[in-house]
Amino acid sequence: MRRVTPDYPSAAKKDGISGFVDLEVTVSKQGNVDDVTVTQSTPPDMFDKAAVAAVRKWKYDPRFVDG
Repeated sequence: MRRVTPDYPSAAKKDGISGFVDLEVTVSKQGNVDDVTVTQSTPPDMFDKAAVAAVRKWKYDPRFVDG
């Protein structure tokens, strides 16, 4: 699996703002991230773009069934 860390938005960093983003993610059988949806974030819209961009680059091991 490959994970990419989101870039911290410069405005948030400068102002000392922290927050979170909850995402709903669909992963294909090949291990690719197909769909990413923001379900909740605080503060709204501050970290969404960076979180979504990073998660779109994630890669999971493909699914194996019966070997």
